[in-house]
Amino acid sequence: MTKTILVCGYGPGISNAVAERFGAEGFSVALAARSADRLAAGVKALEAKGIRAAGFPTDLADPASVQALVSNVRETLGPITVLAWSAYSAGAGDLLAADLAAIRGTLDMAVTNLLI
Repeated sequence: MTKTILVCGYGPGISNAVAERFGAEGFSVALAARSADRLAAGVKALEAKGIRAAGFPTDLADPASVQALVSNVRETLGPITVLAWSAYSAGAGDLLAADLAAIRGTLDMAVTNLLI
C-alpha cells in the first residue's frame, strides 16, 4: 500500500525535516504552501534523495483551497496516510491589541482549516 504524507505550510525548517524523514521511510511526500518557488525547490531536493514528491501551491487560509488540495493530493499520490499541519498566520500580531477578525483569521488558519 502506498503511504503518503501531506506537509501543509511547507518551509525550509521543521516541515522540511518532517518531509525528509517520512520520505526516507518510504512515504510519498506532498508539499503544500503558497510559494510555488519554495515548493519546486523542496520537491527537487526531495527527489534528489530518491523521494517521490509533488508540490501543491495552496492558500491554506481558504477552506475551499484546502478541500481541493486534499483531492489533488489523493489523485496525484494516493490516499493520505499522515497529515503534518504547520500552517501559520501572523495576522493577529499582538493578541492583546488585535481586533476580533484578525484573531479569528489566525485561529482559522491554525485550527479550523485543519479540520475541514
